[in-house]
Amino acid sequence: MLWPIAAIVIGAIVWQLVVLNLHHDKLLLEKQTRDKAEALANSYAFHLAPTLEEIDQIALHVRYDWQLSEGRLSLEQAKRAGLFPPSSIFYVAVIDRNGMPVTGTLPTHGSVSLGDREYFLFQKTATQDLLYIGPPVIGRISERSTILFSRRIFKPDGSFDGVVLVSVSPSYFTADYNDSALGINGFVGVVGDDHVIRATRTGQTVHPPTAQALISAPLFAPPAQGSALLDGNEWFADKRSRYVGWRAVNGYPLTAVVGLDTEAVLAPLRQHEAQVLSNSVWATSALAFFTLIATALSLRLAWRKHNMELMQSTYRMATEGGNEGFYIARPIRLDDGSIPDFEVIDCNHRGAEFVRHRREELIGKTILALYAGANPDRLIRILHEAMQTGAFEGEVEVPSESPVATRWVHLKILRSGDDLALTLRDISDTKAHVADLERRGNEDTLTGLPNRHWVQHYLPRAIEHAAANHLMLAILFIDLDGFKAVNDRMGHAAGDDVLRSAARRIKDAVRPHDCVVRLGGDEFVVILETLTHATDAAHVAERILYGFQDAFRLTAGIHSLGASIGISVFPDDGTDVDTLLQNADIAMYSVKTSRKRNYRFMTNDSMNPCEVAWSKKLSCD
Repeated sequence: MLWPIAAIVIGAIVWQLVVLNLHHDKLLLEKQTRDKAEALANSYAFHLAPTLEEIDQIALHVRYDWQLSEGRLSLEQAKRAGLFPPSSIFYVAVIDRNGMPVTGTLPTHGSVSLGDREYFLFQKTATQDLLYIGPPVIGRISERSTILFSRRIFKPDGSFDGVVLVSVSPSYFTADYNDSALGINGFVGVVGDDHVIRATRTGQTVHPPTAQALISAPLFAPPAQGSALLDGNEWFADKRSRYVGWRAVNGYPLTAVVGLDTEAVLAPLRQHEAQVLSNSVWATSALAFFTLIATALSLRLAWRKHNMELMQSTYRMATEGGNEGFYIARPIRLDDGSIPDFEVIDCNHRGAEFVRHRREELIGKTILALYAGANPDRLIRILHEAMQTGAFEGEVEVPSESPVATRWVHLKILRSGDDLALTLRDISDTKAHVADLERRGNEDTLTGLPNRHWVQHYLPRAIEHAAANHLMLAILFIDLDGFKAVNDRMGHAAGDDVLRSAARRIKDAVRPHDCVVRLGGDEFVVILETLTHATDAAHVAERILYGFQDAFRLTAGIHSLGASIGISVFPDDGTDVDTLLQNADIAMYSVKTSRKRNYRFMTNDSMNPCEVAWSKKLSCD
């Protein structure tokens, strides 16, 4: 009875491990899918923010041109000149104080009163200058599904004088749907903080406002991002359950939502489960058969066969995907049980290519022999860790002296018996692509300087470092004097030349380790760290002013510009990013409204700007 009892115990253990492993694989896949959905939602929210900012900029520019032209702006002419996107996506109009359209990029048929629209009433009663983002509706002028944005127009006395309306097709916000990442039944959507659905899309289907993909808007409670599994019967019109990730759009009352179809996600896992269960059934049957006829020798042979099958299974798992290098490493043990080295007992051709060898040459080599003349300590430590824990997985930067012919690799190690199965994948291109995306996101495309996004991440760390080391830090807020005249008279191309030249002059005037940032338009910021006295900031400001004494030689002609500089100093004028930038801006504005081409400090006690003229005399308003 010993063999049947042993077989039953072994079978029960194996099946328990199979069930637990399958359950673990499902939990792991679900977690990875939720993480992926959350990452896709982060990316979606990151791309929505500049889209919304672009729409707001259109509204602000139209309002500015309307007020500058004293109500004589013709959006029809601007549309014909190609200054606005296609009317199938965007529609822009100016609505007077009585709710009647005055000018727009689409012709109005008859007298269309818009005074009862929510976007008009909101701006009419608003006490602040805010961008209104409405729910999806059918536009009275465009007669299409649209999301309405509006900005208030002011009279010279600050009272209400109408609105600038920007009408955008909901499909515009879901146009970047990626089939390869989301699948044919994936989902993207935009939901407002008011729990109103703005736009939804599943696969290639863009849903109209009257038939949204979501039955109702989920309540996305804090934090501003997360992920969850949503039941299709409860949440989705197509009844398909999805792993959903969400992320609040920075600076706007909207949340980006991305969903991955559970059927598509779990299909490979279910195939794997069926295969594993089938293999387990066959293994159980074989165990029962060999239990009846086994002897001590047959048990030994069966055990060897099991080890061989386990190694083959490990090999198939590790070599899945033809671009990965595969190795099996066997530890070399000393008499005291320590492992000073490992021997390569098997590999595939791709694995041999990674270390500049042929497969026949690599098999039988030890790690120390492979790293002849180099230091393999880091790899040996990783292999020891995998021997102790049973697995290792991570991204590894390859040192220059390594025989591995790439920069970054994804290394995965599984322990199989007393051997280690390693897979190696080259991820250098992916790493370089991510680094390039980070650089582009933090760089101003016109001047090559860091941009506003960069300063919002860098300045808090600089302030924290200055506070921890009891150092001073100064912010120079620079605005070009006369730039608008260049733009108006010589055109935007000349304005771009001026901005590039101004950026170079400011860079030449500051110290090599000082940071020069373009916030936007003709506004620049200089961050001065490790100051010993506030006068150091004054010296830098004087050099910048001196750098603007010479006229700018442009393709369109010669033009003279100056600079107005406001200075705030940490910690006297503020201890956080917003306060320091605001105080520097206030000081700059004080220069702008007085004599220009000068600089001023912001005092901490009275919050009044103090001017330091070129004569080095301090005067406070």
